Amino acid sequence: MDPEPSLEPVLTRPDEVPMSRVSVMRAEMGLPPIEPSDMARFMEAAFDDVAEAVRFVKARHGDYGVDPERIVLGGFSAGGRCAAYAAYGKRVGVAGVFSISGPLMPVPEAANANRLNCRCCGRRRANDSEESDFVGRPTFVLEVDARGATGTSH
Repeated sequence: MDPEPSLEPVLTRPDEVPMSRVSVMRAEMGLPPIEPSDMARFMEAAFDDVAEAVRFVKARHGDYGVDPERIVLGGFSAGGRCAAYAAYGKRVGVAGVFSISGPLMPVPEAANANRLNCRCCGRRRANDSEESDFVGRPTFVLEVDARGATGTSH
């Protein structure tokens, strides 16, 4: 069964989802090719699932003996991507995120021009040196583009 379209999609360019690894794996498994927009729909469903899992645990934190302010999401590869997009795209409010080899879609150069809006929370900043008030402490942002990855604290 195909997933329902996300009510709050986070991928800004669903027709540009990289397909090279997906296409190879589908061919190896004898599955027909799919379009990037179809893959984006599957990815959005996974992001929704992770966000809903966090909401579920937070709502029942007492049953599990979990401090809802100390939940950290993480994963490897597609799991890392889901953790990052659920935390920052779906804004489920977690204490931290780690993504090991989690591929992220690059941000267009036009978005890098002034960088007046924080990429992780969207808050308008006065300049690049201003610290974020996100959860009361500086935030570390990993930015990935065609030239590689860079980390910045703000």
